Amino acid sequence: MSSRSRRRRRGGGSSFGLIIGISVAALVVVGAIILISVSGGSSGESIPDDLTQFIDTEIVQGAPGFSIGDPGAPVVLVDYSDFSCGACSTLADVLEEIIVDPDGYVQSGELRIVYKPVWFVNPPRSEPASRAAYCAAEQDLFWQYHTEIWNLFASGGTNAYTEPVLTSRADRVDGLDLGQFESCLSAPTTQQAVQAVVDEATAIGVRSTPTVFVNGQQVQLTQPLSASIETAIESALSTP
Repeated sequence: MSSRSRRRRRGGGSSFGLIIGISVAALVVVGAIILISVSGGSSGESIPDDLTQFIDTEIVQGAPGFSIGDPGAPVVLVDYSDFSCGACSTLADVLEEIIVDPDGYVQSGELRIVYKPVWFVNPPRSEPASRAAYCAAEQDLFWQYHTEIWNLFASGGTNAYTEPVLTSRADRVDGLDLGQFESCLSAPTTQQAVQAVVDEATAIGVRSTPTVFVNGQQVQLTQPLSASIETAIESALSTP
């Protein structure tokens, strides 16, 4: 990211004691690595408190979009992503860095991000993940749960996207009502809502993921994704 982003040893012991100490420390580190791997990684950085008031679900012709950022922001980034897409996972990390950066575009009020989940890569797996994300959004917890889904992807791939596992992950999100989440997950209205996003994406010509629009203009994504995104945002900010 550019300049806008943050983006003494004790003595006196024997050699034998030192070797034992190093060995124990190594075992602790290995154990920690195993624990992180099994648990699916960290939950990511938390959403800043002053941004929680700007978390919303926007409905356009029945298709929800999950937004964060000042509704009056001059730049709006819309991300059509698939929870089974590796590049989408990378983009999610880029956008999370922008969101939590205290000197970045979102917290400065310059940028609002809207996430639109689609399933082009692996529909049988991505569709349940999209429904789960929608149900977290119903409780204004989309962005917190969105991180849990990507942690699942990193640790177990799309095979981890089963309703029991997705529900278990929801139970990790502070403040989420699990009973309400479970009822939402199987509701016909939820299925209709997430299908509406796919229909919307197809209608505007989205054929692959991630597909990103900044102020209505599609962004040509190249590596590194962070540079592509920042260039598009800066261009939009400099346009009268």
